[in-house]
Amino acid sequence: SLGTIIMEYVGNSTLHHAIYGTNWVTVKRKEDTLGCGQESLSLAQSLHYSCDIVAGLAFLHSQLIVHLDLKP
Repeated sequence: SLGTIIMEYVGNSTLHHAIYGTNWVTVKRKEDTLGCGQESLSLAQSLHYSCDIVAGLAFLHSQLIVHLDLKP
């Protein structure tokens, strides 16, 4: 039988938006070193997101569930 995974609602943003600074979550910065007018994620934020993703995938794999649409 097919299972269902219920995910936590995270609001009007996605991880993609947070990483690439393409919505209201990002903060405009005066010195634009990235060339996009947005502030990059801090190292702590990047590690937090990465650890959460890896923990989620490890749990899914332990339950013999494979996620087929992962993108770098």
